[in-house]
Amino acid sequence: MKSRNRMVTAVSTLAIAISGIAIVSNPRSAPAQANQSSSLPPSRGQTSYLPVTDDDFPTVMQKMSAAKPEIMQRQQNLLSERYDLSDRPAQGVTMDRGKAVQGGVRVKLPAGVTWQQLAATPPDQIRDKGLFPKGFLPLPHPNHPEGGMVFPISKSRKSSSRKAAT
Repeated sequence: MKSRNRMVTAVSTLAIAISGIAIVSNPRSAPAQANQSSSLPPSRGQTSYLPVTDDDFPTVMQKMSAAKPEIMQRQQNLLSERYDLSDRPAQGVTMDRGKAVQGGVRVKLPAGVTWQQLAATPPDQIRDKGLFPKGFLPLPHPNHPEGGMVFPISKSRKSSSRKAAT
């Protein structure tokens, strides 16, 4: 029975992976990605880097610390929507230092869909019906606006204690 379950899980996982590769590599999926950034490319001389902030580091740190609970709750909700986060350790399997390895598939499927149904569905239908599991999509940065913030030396430390390299 265990070997049959392993085989069904392996076949289902393989089918999902093949479907995902087909969806990602399908050239017809490119217009959907193009619609997300419909703005024109930046004109010559502009940059993709975020601007240097006018606030000093302690001010930004205070703002980010105040916003952290809301950001963490939003990210936790996103993880709970995509994955089964319950504690179900696999029997007899541990990581280094005895930490339990979680067993089973953790990606949540869209409502009313089973792994077997998804494995039997052609990639075009998976894409058209939006059945691709969100758990296989990349996660957004939890706090993207300040995620790549750049602070000039004068804002992060006293300029007298640290000189810029010349």
